[in-house]
Amino acid sequence: MNFYEHLIYCPRCKGDFDKSNPEYFTCSNCGFKFFLNPVAANGVILENENGEVLLVERKRDPAKGMLDVPGGFLSLLESAQESAAREIKEELHLDINPEDFEYLYGEFGTYLYQDDYIPIINLVFHAKLPPDQTPIPDDDAGKIHYFKIQDIPLDKIAFDGIRIALEKYKKSH
Repeated sequence: MNFYEHLIYCPRCKGDFDKSNPEYFTCSNCGFKFFLNPVAANGVILENENGEVLLVERKRDPAKGMLDVPGGFLSLLESAQESAAREIKEELHLDINPEDFEYLYGEFGTYLYQDDYIPIINLVFHAKLPPDQTPIPDDDAGKIHYFKIQDIPLDKIAFDGIRIALEKYKKSH
């Protein structure tokens, strides 16, 4: 089910929504437009000194056991780069300056949450793995795997938006 299908009432006046427009719901009472925007998420293609890409095995659903780049959802008042740095710290115990993230792609995707598919926009960055730091998996990240760029198993990537970004990255390298 689509995440937004659960919305029935206007958050301003509790009027009913007209859901005939695919881009926004309109309150039939006050005219408020509730835009159906995707939720912002980030992912980081981390490369080590050998040019290998770090992927993590997800230790929780959705997609438990599948591979993913480290990343997560942006928090309120956080830039995309700050969010990426925070997620890298939480998932891998690495300190990377937000200014060291190079923006690569913005890919649409979905995220299964409590039986609903939430539309997301994946803001994908590239960064170098700090040579003086060792990643330690934590939070959502299970095992760490390194792959040569051309050997990334795209069929084992957890989320469509990240898979598309990795396909583009492979083609450009």
